[in-house]
Amino acid sequence: MAQAALGGLGEEIILIVGYYGYAELRRDGRGDLFFPLVWLGMAFVAGPLFGVAGDWWRRGRDAARRLISWAALAGLFGMEGIAYAWDLN
Repeated sequence: MAQAALGGLGEEIILIVGYYGYAELRRDGRGDLFFPLVWLGMAFVAGPLFGVAGDWWRRGRDAARRLISWAALAGLFGMEGIAYAWDLN
């Protein structure tokens, strides 16, 4: 499980560095460092969480772990929908 958590964290860090690195190259260095640091902080929570959830879904021996992993993904998309509904009134 620790390997899945570290893998999820590493994947999230690579995604953020890649996205903001490309964005900086396209914006000619006019970006702000605040948002990459915010997302990097969130990666330390979301990366291990979804890494473990993916491991539980893939290799879960009992139904409870597989259900929890699906609930984590559903919670992510549900919260995203609520955030958009809140922002757009």
